Amino acid sequence: QKYVSFGYGNASEKNQTYKSEYPAVTISIAKRKGADAMKIAEIVLSKVERLRTTLIPDDVHVEITRNYGETASHKVSELLLHLIGSIIAIDTCAILLDMAQFSFDIESTYDTGEMNNVYDQVQKELSNRYDLKGTHTAMEWIDDKKGLKIYGDVQFHLDAVIDMLRKKAATRGVSQKTFDVSQEAETTNLRMIWKVPFKNGLKQDDAKKITKLLKEEMPKIKTQIQGESIRVMSPKKDELQQAMQLLKSKEFDFPVLFTNFR
Repeated sequence: QKYVSFGYGNASEKNQTYKSEYPAVTISIAKRKGADAMKIAEIVLSKVERLRTTLIPDDVHVEITRNYGETASHKVSELLLHLIGSIIAIDTCAILLDMAQFSFDIESTYDTGEMNNVYDQVQKELSNRYDLKGTHTAMEWIDDKKGLKIYGDVQFHLDAVIDMLRKKAATRGVSQKTFDVSQEAETTNLRMIWKVPFKNGLKQDDAKKITKLLKEEMPKIKTQIQGESIRVMSPKKDELQQAMQLLKSKEFDFPVLFTNFR
């Protein structure tokens, strides 16, 4: 014969009220495989509450010592919480991937190394041009290689040099629009001098022209003026390629260079 007693440990708040051990009867309720433990626990507890009013005496205390249905509920809640967190993380990753931007910069400048090559090639050609032999036709750097000074006896000599510069620039990948020929040639001591500075740096008005064009023709891409350059952004590389082709097809009076591809 076995006897069962029940009491509260020191960690329990009820230990102060029920300090002794009491005779007890233990009833264990199991579920079938596949049954919902949470649902069964709710039904059993509901019936126990009804029995308190009809069958169980007032001096008999009923204590739930272990409720696997409640444990299962906590585990399900925790699982759902992790699942929701995973879904949010996946959605966030998808959003971030969707927000990934490819970009390039638009500048109005030139490659100084290639410009040096253009200068050297034109100087070599000048020394071999028979139609310019015996003239004062020449060329030199100005303003720390930020432009050129072209010399000649007549306008034809100046035009010949600028024509050579443009042709050599085209073969070296330097825009012919880099040469600012807006200044008038000056005549000093029967010699003509033509200052031709290089266009370098995108002016604000020119930057606005480009951004306006891109917004009108390709509204899905984003543009941002950053000082003397423009950042062009899109989640699709193809759109950036189309933007470059669009700009190449337009006749600007300043050089347009694409840099910083990301």
